[in-house]
Amino acid sequence: MNAETVQEETTLLERVVLLGVTWHEVEADTAGRLDEIRAVCNDQLDTVTGRLSAADTARALNNLAAAGFCTQETHTSHSPVGKGRPAYRLADAVDATLEALSEDDQLESVVERLQSKRH
Repeated sequence: MNAETVQEETTLLERVVLLGVTWHEVEADTAGRLDEIRAVCNDQLDTVTGRLSAADTARALNNLAAAGFCTQETHTSHSPVGKGRPAYRLADAVDATLEALSEDDQLESVVERLQSKRH
């Protein structure tokens, strides 16, 4: 993952959600559903963008998946209406994603906090 590409092809909100996907993957070592990723963003990253709505998070996840920064898979549990719940995983390695996101001055301190948790 190239830092310049991430900066050029994503908005700040999308980068925050990408960091949320990364955080979830580091913590849980699984793909994350929208509600899980939104919770990470609102609990760990709210100092950057404030609290995220479900719609903002879903839009960002869909854009990130379409751009190839995340992959979308069907989660094994089902929603109350019978549809599968999509889950999102990084398309690239955690280290490469963190390195690319660390180039964003607005995310640098949060990325460093996550990197320190990993080591």
